Amino acid sequence: MINLLREEEGALRVFLDLLRHERQALLDGDAETLQEITSGKSAASQRLDQIEKRRKDLQAEAGVAPGKAGFETWLAQQAGSSSLHSAWQSLLRLAEQARDLNLGNGGLIALRMQHNQQALAVLLGSGEQTALYGADGQTRTGGAGRSLGAV
Repeated sequence: MINLLREEEGALRVFLDLLRHERQALLDGDAETLQEITSGKSAASQRLDQIEKRRKDLQAEAGVAPGKAGFETWLAQQAGSSSLHSAWQSLLRLAEQARDLNLGNGGLIALRMQHNQQALAVLLGSGEQTALYGADGQTRTGGAGRSLGAV
C-alpha cells in the first residue's frame, strides 16, 4: 500500500506542476501553451484515476470500507506504520493544493471569458448602433432612415 501511495503522490505532483504552468499561461494569455497543458492535464488526470481505482481495489480486498473515511479508519489500525501515515498526510496536502490551484485557475478562466464577452459586446454593439439619417436630415440610431452613404 505504501508503494501505491507514493506512486499516487508522484502523479499528483505532476498534476500540480501542470496546474502551476496553466496558471502562468492564463496570466500571460498564452493560448498555445494552454492547449498543450490541457492535453497534459487530461493524461495526468487519467493516471490519477487509475491509481485511485487500484487503491480502492486494494481497500476492498483488505476489507476496508470505501472512501477516505474507510481508509483513515484502516490507517488508524496500522500500528507502527509511521511511513504509511506520513505518505497519506502528504497525499492529502497535495490534493488540497491541487484543489485550490484548480479553483483559482477556474476563476482566472471565468474572468478571461467575462472580459472577452464584454469586448465582443462592445464590438457587436457598435455595429448595431449604425447612424442613420431621417427624412428631416437628423441623425438617428437604428429604426427608420437611410444609412450614411446610402442613397
